[in-house]
Amino acid sequence: MIDADSIRYFDPQLNKEVTGKLLGITAPKTTNIIEKFGPEGTAFLTNLIMGKEIEIKSDPTADITDKYGRYLIHAFINGRSIQQILILEGLVRVAYLYDEYNYTDLYLAAEKEAIEVGQNIWSIPGYVDNKNGYDMNIVSDDLKESIVEKAGEFNNILK
Repeated sequence: MIDADSIRYFDPQLNKEVTGKLLGITAPKTTNIIEKFGPEGTAFLTNLIMGKEIEIKSDPTADITDKYGRYLIHAFINGRSIQQILILEGLVRVAYLYDEYNYTDLYLAAEKEAIEVGQNIWSIPGYVDNKNGYDMNIVSDDLKESIVEKAGEFNNILK
């Protein structure tokens, strides 16, 4: 896993492992910076899909890849949208809707539900900003330290 909005998977058509960016969502980061709920989202997604069969679908209105070379995809596990699951858990938000993608209504309905119950990213007023991202400036210094500790613990587990 990279963040909770990207996955690595084996593409049988290309006969290699590739990175897929889950369309229509963005997650708090755990790569070059660590944001609140980033480690939790990455851990949740890892546990959700590790060793399991997932179904990958492209979107007819999306590009094949993004500017980083990641395949733009919708992903499913046991017939259920992985994006929807992550949104309902409050570990990602709906973002980067550049076109009328498939499943957008599903994602927006899930986000509405997560907001209503104050799930994870929605539990800190103002944390989810209006620019498709997250505002770490409103997160307390004590909470920031615990985020870095959780990221370290998570990285040790993955090694």
